Amino acid sequence: MTTKMKNDGLQKCCACGRKRWSECPHSWYLRWTPPGKKRLQVKIDTYVGKHITARKEAAEIVVEIKTKVYAGTFSEPPASPPTTPLVDAPMTTTRLGELYFAAARNKRTGKPLKQSEHYRWAQLIATSIVRPSNGATTTVGEIPAAAVTSHDIEAFKQVHAEPHTVAIADSRGKRYESLRGGTVSTNRILGRWSAVCAWAVRVGHLDTTPFKRGGVTVVEHYGEQARDRRLDEGELDQLLAIAPENMRDLIEVAVGTACRKGELLALRWYQVRFTTGEIALDAKQTKNGKARVVPMLARVREILERRRIGPDGELFGPMVYVFGNTVGEQLTDIATAWTTVRLRAAGFTGVLRDPKKRRLTPEARLALKTYNLKFHDLRREAGSSFVDDGMDPRAVQTFLDHASLATTTRYLRLSQKALHNEARRVDERRAERTAGKTAGKTSQNSGRTSGTADEGRSRKLQVV
Repeated sequence: MTTKMKNDGLQKCCACGRKRWSECPHSWYLRWTPPGKKRLQVKIDTYVGKHITARKEAAEIVVEIKTKVYAGTFSEPPASPPTTPLVDAPMTTTRLGELYFAAARNKRTGKPLKQSEHYRWAQLIATSIVRPSNGATTTVGEIPAAAVTSHDIEAFKQVHAEPHTVAIADSRGKRYESLRGGTVSTNRILGRWSAVCAWAVRVGHLDTTPFKRGGVTVVEHYGEQARDRRLDEGELDQLLAIAPENMRDLIEVAVGTACRKGELLALRWYQVRFTTGEIALDAKQTKNGKARVVPMLARVREILERRRIGPDGELFGPMVYVFGNTVGEQLTDIATAWTTVRLRAAGFTGVLRDPKKRRLTPEARLALKTYNLKFHDLRREAGSSFVDDGMDPRAVQTFLDHASLATTTRYLRLSQKALHNEARRVDERRAERTAGKTAGKTSQNSGRTSGTADEGRSRKLQVV
């Protein structure tokens, strides 16, 4: 499928989507119909004889072409003779990725992978490395897929692990700098690369995967610090006091059910069973593709019963979204509202967004980074608070939809209040044991004293 969107005639013919044009490696085209003339299609790279990446540079060339067309001096570049691909030409890493994304399907929905799934792969194939085998500098995408070694992967790790700034253009053509790379980003790319190679081995495109040798993994991921952010004492009340009603209800239900953000935004009223006090999540809504039934706590039930009544005083229909807009339509995302709530909770009083660039100001981004709260942290807060209040860990595992209890154990973090309570219980139990031992020794000593006196009287009687 090609993306065709008017942009003064400047566009790309690829499946990357308009928002990705500034980052994808494909060529720019001018598709334009001059007044009174036939439609013109010019490949910018062919016209200038080199590959043009920046949109701004391509736009300047478009202006040059249009000027020549109006002046009657434009002549189309000669078409290059078609090249016949070699039968035994090796498959590059770029080509292998194209085959993978054409065949891969989302395990949960069965649909093709979204364009956002291609993002990190595009970073991979565009990264230049020095191959340890021959010292040649090349992009990862140009390396034959069967010739990739674990040493090439390690070379990519070293390059991409260093954070670096790149110039990016948004959908409106505005250019700005953005940070790329880092250990976490590298780990995600390695995960996708490994999946592509494993798939290629299964379908026969590759004989072996460079990520394993003799069945043993030879490429290690960078260590990542497990996230353990929980709400501080009184922080939830602060968020609820700041948030508008729809966000307030969403936050409180997230903490009361441990559901994921996507699960809540996709929730419809037919899934809320007030008679049994349950929320029935469909398999297509959950992360692991399995249906799940979540019991409703009293506070969650109270919120949902209130939300069920629409602005007109009538109950919403079964197919209306629980956390939709005022008329029940689905909200695709809550990024803007959630960002505003966090900034207010962080005490930020400056300008939130640049009115010209329509992005957060540098001061707002810094405050957001300092506050360091994500919506997914509410899920950790929910599960951890369940444990704080004495819920069986196996029940918490079911609430969190984890495959194993070990995952739940790593995921949770007791609050300081709960830790102090447990420490207090330990002190009480130890004090009870100490008191019991003291009482036991006292009774034993008194028994020995009584026995000794009786023995003395008995001996005296015998002597008499």
